[in-house]
Amino acid sequence: MKSNKARRTLAILLCTASLLILYAAAVSAQKVSGLLVAGDSISSGRGLDDRAGKRYGSLLAAKLGILGGRNMNVAEDSMTSADLLAKLPEYENSIKAADLMVISVGTDDIMSIIMPALNPSGEGISYPKLLERVRDADYIRKVKEATDQSALFYAAVKFSFNLGEITTLIKQANPGIRIVFLSLYNPFDGPEQLSELKAEFAPYIEMMNLALEQAAEKYGCRVLDLATAFEGKTSQLTDITSLDISPNAAGHTLIADLLFELIPTLLDTPVTELPQTDVTSEFQTTDTTSSPEDTTTSDPLDVIRTPPESRLWVYILVAVCAGGTGIAIGALSVRARKEK
Repeated sequence: MKSNKARRTLAILLCTASLLILYAAAVSAQKVSGLLVAGDSISSGRGLDDRAGKRYGSLLAAKLGILGGRNMNVAEDSMTSADLLAKLPEYENSIKAADLMVISVGTDDIMSIIMPALNPSGEGISYPKLLERVRDADYIRKVKEATDQSALFYAAVKFSFNLGEITTLIKQANPGIRIVFLSLYNPFDGPEQLSELKAEFAPYIEMMNLALEQAAEKYGCRVLDLATAFEGKTSQLTDITSLDISPNAAGHTLIADLLFELIPTLLDTPVTELPQTDVTSEFQTTDTTSSPEDTTTSDPLDVIRTPPESRLWVYILVAVCAGGTGIAIGALSVRARKEK
């Protein structure tokens, strides 16, 4: 009897010790002293009646106890990955002051192409009218015809190149910073009436999310899976009913909660081997406005000019090849441009 009691006591002590160790690790991981949020309207809080107070960055900072100037948000409405890359020099001091950076980018790279196609007649469109029009097969056909498939494909591939430069420059400015990207959700993943639009644009969103995963793996970053979190819920979590795909208050609350749960799993970021430069500032000689023809890398569409009209797996295969190459070449182009 005494032996059994001793075993139970030992088991309880071991279990308690394990829980304490896990708790200590979680508390340690949650010690974020400086938060920097960057990107597009998903991070800027477009559509909220109180951006500064209700966007996910502010909600997360409150959960972490980060106040004042240590909670930084430089996100802007309609920011593309190219815009973010161009803006990085302005963020240099903020990047150096933060130990956690959350980025939402990529949505506007393709939505700037998609949204005009939803109104091929040019007469203007509202959400109720959109739900009515999608019942018409002729409208769906016109939307597909109005959508520049080549531009969408190019935007998805170029996104992977920009990711390489963005992550490289951030890591050069602050090698120890932890970076979390938000994955792209499909804004039409809600009402059943929009299922054809969801399927039409899903391949490009999937390509860009694959590029995010590849960049995260290469640089030791993380991706918060908003695509799954928002799946089938865009009507409840975004302002799509106003034809704005940005999260609403409920969406921002969900993002903040998911990030808070993710933070304890973030390990200290290892210093990744990056292209070395001899310049004093990591950003001062980077030309972010040059076109693909101005760089030493080849145009990713020299081989594939238009997206294949086939199943999703073909797009994914192209994304894996082009995306991985794009991230690698994008990172190397930082050094090439500076040496030039």
